[in-house]
Amino acid sequence: MTQKILALLLFSTFIFKSDAQSRFFQDSLFSKSLNEQRILTIYLPEHYNGSGVTKYPVVYTADGQLLTESYQHQMDSLIANKLIPPFVLVGSHSNENSVGGGIAYRNLDYMRMAYNPEMPLTARFDQHMIFFSQELIQYAESNFQISKKPEDRTFYGMSNGADFGVALAQDHPELIKKHILMSVFSGKSRVPLKWKKKDGLYFYLGYGLKEPEHVGEETVRMESYFIQNLILHTVITWNGGHDRKYWEATFVKALIRLNQPVEKK
Repeated sequence: MTQKILALLLFSTFIFKSDAQSRFFQDSLFSKSLNEQRILTIYLPEHYNGSGVTKYPVVYTADGQLLTESYQHQMDSLIANKLIPPFVLVGSHSNENSVGGGIAYRNLDYMRMAYNPEMPLTARFDQHMIFFSQELIQYAESNFQISKKPEDRTFYGMSNGADFGVALAQDHPELIKKHILMSVFSGKSRVPLKWKKKDGLYFYLGYGLKEPEHVGEETVRMESYFIQNLILHTVITWNGGHDRKYWEATFVKALIRLNQPVEKK
């Protein structure tokens, strides 16, 4: 009887420490910089151990509300087939409430603009940058068993979320070393690029051949800069438009590519 009780206790401890199946759920975080609650979508891989010694790589995602259970199935499959190592995903939902004039808070959060003291909303970009680069990462690292190494962090953004990823890499090249940017949408609001080879960044860019012309032009501009400055990168295209299904499919390809040995240039 004593042996059965001991075995049950050991089994219960294992179940508590390690989830046999992956988890895909919502969490939340109050942002002091934005003064609002931000919803998060979290992915924990199969057998995730929150109290062990393993430090999982992590993907930080803009527009976390766009991550569906299909993403979970894709990530489960990649890990199960040993195409990538187990990792944690932390997706920050954007604030899609309107501020009027066809503009949402999301646009102000993701698109850099000059600050005007007489227009408080122009501070949103800087406030969101603090939220994402400080509050979100600190919260994730305090609550999940994830690595704090910049080379173990990946950013994933789509459309204006990809624009924010460009800005994040510009302002904090030391923070996240891998960036998956789909359909960078900045258009005429392009900013000078300033990365150097020594920053150790890797960019995976994708866009659709049927997207607005400026989307492809921006990716080509970035690719040209990467080539000239010997920055590691991959650029792919798809025969379609500004579409979530292409972003998801390309995200899967990017995860595989970013976990393969890279030729040093």
